[in-house]
Formats: sequence, C-alpha cells, structure tokens
Amino acid sequence: MTTPSRLYKYRSLRKGKARQHAVNALRNNEIYLAVVDEFNDPFDCHFRIEAITKRYVARTLLQNLNPEMKESELEDLVTQELTPQKVMENERKMLLQVREINSKVGIFSMSARRDDLLMWSHYADGHKGICLELATREETLFGCTIEQVRYEKEYPVFNAYEEPGQEYVRRYLTTKSQHWSYEEEWRILHYDRRGPQRFPAEELSGVILGAKISPRDQKTILEILAKRASRPALYKAKIKNNEFGLDIQPLDTTE
Repeated sequence: MTTPSRLYKYRSLRKGKARQHAVNALRNNEIYLAVVDEFNDPFDCHFRIEAITKRYVARTLLQNLNPEMKESELEDLVTQELTPQKVMENERKMLLQVREINSKVGIFSMSARRDDLLMWSHYADGHKGICLELATREETLFGCTIEQVRYEKEYPVFNAYEEPGQEYVRRYLTTKSQHWSYEEEWRILHYDRRGPQRFPAEELSGVILGAKISPRDQKTILEILAKRASRPALYKAKIKNNEFGLDIQPLDTTE
C-alpha cells in the first residue's frame, strides 16, 4: 500500500501529560516517541515463541546456525537443546532480549483517518481535543520510514533460535489485533531513541479542532499557532446533521 500523503495524530487537551504533548507539537515542533510499556493496548506488540520439540526441525535450525559443526557434534547439540530445561532457557533468553529492545525503541503512532468517531473519542478527550495533520514526503515523515500496521487474529510467531534483528523487531512492533483495524494505523520506529524529538516545522500541515473543543482551548490553540513561522491550515470538525459522522471544514475564524 502506498503511504498516505497525510497522516493524523489525535491529541487530548486534558490537563497533564496529554495536554503537554499537544502543546509541544504546536509550539516546539516536538513529537513524543513512546515505548511499548506506555501503550494502552496490553496485547500490542506481543508475539509467541514456538517451542521446538521435533528433532528434525531443531536439527535443521541448528545446522543452519552451525554449518561447520561435525555430524556427531550436531547430534549431541540437538539432544541437549531438546531437553525441557534447555527449551525453557532459550525462551527466557529471547524474552530478555526483546525486553531490552523494547526499552530502547521509540514509537510514534498515526492514523490514515482524520474523521473517525472512535479515535476522536478515545484519543482526543471525547472530541474536545485536536488532531494534527502531518505531511509525508516521498513516503517518509520527519525523515523516517513509515511502517503500516498489520491487523491479525494471532500473534506473530518466532522460534527460540531466531536472532531479534531489525526485521524481526519491525514485524512484532507493527502487528496488532484485528479489533483495531478501524484505526488504519501507521508507525515510525526509532530503534535507539525514545521520548521527545523535534521535527521539521513545515511537516505539520494542518490542525483540526475537535467538534466539542472549549472556546478557551480553541483560543489557546489559535494563539499558539499565530506565533509559528510555519502556519498550518486550520480546520474544525463538525457533527453531521443526518448521519453518524463528522465533516472536516476550514475554520471560520468569525465563529
């Protein structure tokens, strides 16, 4: 699938950390790269380790990892690796490696949709917040590759002999339950950064004000945006009259 020309980040203006993230994006051109432990979905980024119990499977995997090993040594290694204690040890080792990786990888999540009722409710404080419109360039954003999230019924499966390299990590960090497919999510993965990060000002192409944003918060947002050198387009979400939905319209500043 081609990367969308625009991606969207819903933000709450509720007091505390959520509001600070929103204000920092508008005032300081700053995003927040979260780690897995900060996600609201406890199933996000999970995977399953497939225990190797069949001798021929273990033999093939170990032979590929040890191509110079003698036949007799390989057979001894296979026997050792198939003991219950060794199987558990290999699984624990992989989980520790992944836990270490997860503590370092920063993730920025976005949606291809700007008018989803559930996301406005969940992530933008019941339509009282805002939605940032971010302009991609040549299928990148902030100079980073953008990964499309896959929605699956089951966790990704790995075996205990796989080395958790970047492709391995990318796979489980971009897989979510089918229940979340309506979000049409895309992610930026930073393999060695987390927390606040600056981005080019011009890549914030628009700001959408929620349908129920308070007059006070709207005034605050407009004042912040008026001080930016790079001015994003301004929109307001409007509740449709005849159906369940939102219209995203250019902001009428006379309102």
